[in-house]
Amino acid sequence: MKFWTTVLLFAYVCPCTFGDEQKPRVIKSWGNVVDLDGDCEVVSVDGKLTINVPATCHDLNSRNGKLNAPRVLREVEGDFDIQVKVTGKFEPGTQSTAEKSVAFVSGGLLLWGDDKNYVRLERNAMHYPSGEKYCFPPLFEIFIDGKYSGANPKSANADYFKGDSTWLWLERKGTRLRAAVSHDGEDWIFSKEVTREIPGKLFIGVSALNTSNQPHSVTFEDLQITIPEM
Repeated sequence: MKFWTTVLLFAYVCPCTFGDEQKPRVIKSWGNVVDLDGDCEVVSVDGKLTINVPATCHDLNSRNGKLNAPRVLREVEGDFDIQVKVTGKFEPGTQSTAEKSVAFVSGGLLLWGDDKNYVRLERNAMHYPSGEKYCFPPLFEIFIDGKYSGANPKSANADYFKGDSTWLWLERKGTRLRAAVSHDGEDWIFSKEVTREIPGKLFIGVSALNTSNQPHSVTFEDLQITIPEM
């Protein structure tokens, strides 16, 4: 297995923002719902969590100032690993709803410090104006102090992910973060490793993004969060 190493620096971690007008909605076993625009549907049935995102720009991208993608987060302190099964069609519309961006859809794990410092690990798909389709295999994206700090290279085509479901795994151990992806939940492919001092308290969970002119739906299940005993 090969690993790529980069610098991860969270300058400051503030409390997770859920909006000033109402208390956060809590979904048992998942966490607090964050839907800043109030136009997404987040439902939980039989332990599965589904996020439906309309055909308007819902992104987590400090570069364009859009941080309105729906997510469900819970606080964690210290070392952990988190794993989840992600299911969806991942077929973006042909037109982008975000400035200077392609039509893009995704769903996956989110490690959140604040709106300038976060890490995304996602199954994804993008549709270029030329008609070409690509994906990151998977996307592992880092924002530090509001600046983009790297992601995996795009694959040659959109066929990296197999079937409708993908399993994602993220581990924090001391100053190290590791990510992995699986097509069947059994055989894992390590994707990337980042190291640096990381604050003790963060928020972890899932999110769904859509910057295309077609609605996007993602279902999450089999969430597993392991925190080592002290």
